[in-house]
Amino acid sequence: MSPEVLVQGLNKDYVSGPKVDVWSVGIILTELALGRILWKELNLSQSIRKILSLIRGDPENILERIAREQDHLETYKTLPEDLKDFINQCLRIDLETRPSPQLLLDHPFLSGTHEDQCPVEFPQGRQLLLNSRPLDEIYHLWQLAGGDVQKEMKKEGLNRFKPPFLTTLKIVTREGQWIGETKDDNMRYDCRVVSLPMDSLIERLAHIPPSAYFPLFESEYPVKRCLDKDRETASPLPLIIRERDTEYQFHRIVQLSRLIEAYPYPKVMSQLIKEAKIDIPPFLRHKVWSILLNVKGNVEDNYARIDKQKWTPTDRQIDVDIP
Repeated sequence: MSPEVLVQGLNKDYVSGPKVDVWSVGIILTELALGRILWKELNLSQSIRKILSLIRGDPENILERIAREQDHLETYKTLPEDLKDFINQCLRIDLETRPSPQLLLDHPFLSGTHEDQCPVEFPQGRQLLLNSRPLDEIYHLWQLAGGDVQKEMKKEGLNRFKPPFLTTLKIVTREGQWIGETKDDNMRYDCRVVSLPMDSLIERLAHIPPSAYFPLFESEYPVKRCLDKDRETASPLPLIIRERDTEYQFHRIVQLSRLIEAYPYPKVMSQLIKEAKIDIPPFLRHKVWSILLNVKGNVEDNYARIDKQKWTPTDRQIDVDIP
């Protein structure tokens, strides 16, 4: 945050502008050049004092003052002169003398670093298209492609279960209520993050054309024909095989998702019924059936209002029927 923003305090008349962003660029480049996050160990009020202290002293060489204060003067001396000048221009205390972004583009430090035209080749294009799909859909396809989250957790040492003997109940009432049950550590919250490998899914979907990610139902060529061809090829297969086919499920999920998004448009309903007669992807089964059965109302809110925490005698029967 630039000094002029901090100095004006709670004054609502001041409006942040491009030159405030120029100061932010200067701070970011300072951290990159020195290889250190500035004032990381300080709290908010102390960081504000550090920024305001830059107002005093030499206003022409803020970068050197920060390098001395951070004990990185040797690193500062090895920086190119044009980079030093560029950062100092960004960190000018006086808002009037601080250059605008347009003037900074003409600085020698940026000469030859930008082109008139952006590259048009994207080697990670297919992966980017996959990222455009919802996360829960990607996870479902990842499982169909052979992904096993329990296996990945076991690799990271997160899937460790206690023997049943160590979690034996102490008291069981006549009503079937359990007392003294020891929870397994796997049931407790763990803040560790495990990245799931996407290589197998990306490889399985690599041959799918980009147009298949955005089907147009009013168009006869080429997307609709492509979908019809895939559907005709897979339809003779048993339903259980189709539901485990990653490519087929991808096409069906994308196609039916577009129809669900367009509901309740009249033409969509007839098309949705036609597609549902062929098969319904397990991932979208609840949504498709909700539309076909004309389920209305705030279902999620009604479900949230149900008390699911209070113990009832029927809980024991549910545990027996549904292991």
